[in-house]
Amino acid sequence: MVNEYGGTNLNWRHQFKWVLYLITQSGKDIRLPWPKLGLDLKEIKPPEGKALYRLIGLLIGMMVMLALTGFVLWLYAKFQTIFLFSLNFKEPSPIFMPEPGRRISLIIVAAFAAMTLHLFIKLFTTSRWVDVVSKCVSLVLIGLLLRQPFDNLFAIKVPAELLPKIKVGLTALLFFIAVMTAIDLIKNLVILGRKKLAK
Repeated sequence: MVNEYGGTNLNWRHQFKWVLYLITQSGKDIRLPWPKLGLDLKEIKPPEGKALYRLIGLLIGMMVMLALTGFVLWLYAKFQTIFLFSLNFKEPSPIFMPEPGRRISLIIVAAFAAMTLHLFIKLFTTSRWVDVVSKCVSLVLIGLLLRQPFDNLFAIKVPAELLPKIKVGLTALLFFIAVMTAIDLIKNLVILGRKKLAK
C-alpha cells in the first residue's frame, strides 16, 4: 500500500526482515559499522615465521628507550628536572617551577623506564599479560599527570592569554593518549579471554 508521500506503509519490523533476508541471501561477509572488539581466533595467534623480525624490532626499540631513559635520568640527577628551556647546561633555564618540575619529571622518567622494561620482557615472552600490566601502569602515570595543578607551573614567562590554551591542549593530549591506551588494554583483555575460550 502506498502512502500520501509515495512510500509504502511497511513498518520498521518488515523493513528489518527484508534487510536481514537480503544479507543472508547474498552469501557475503558484512562488516558492521561499529568498533570491532571481538576477535577471530586466527587473529589471536601471532603470525608464524616472523619471530626473528619481531625480536630485532623489540631489541632496537629497547635500545632506543634505554638510551632515552639513561639521558632523562642524567638530566634529572644533574638539574632536578628534565624540562629545560635552553640547551645551555652550564646555565640551565627550567621550564617548570622546582616542585612541580620534579614531580612531572619523575613521572616521565618512570614512564620511560616502564616502557624500557616492557620491551625487555617482551624479548623473552609473547604473553599478553605483559602488555596488560604495561597499559595499566601507563594509565596510572597519565592519571598522575592529569592531577598535577596548573597554577604556578611555569618558571619561564608565558603570556597570560596562552595559559588557558596550553592547559586545554595538554589536557586534551593526555586524554587522547589515555583513550588510545585504554582501547589497547581492552583489546589485550579480549584476546586473553578468547584464548581461554579456545582451550
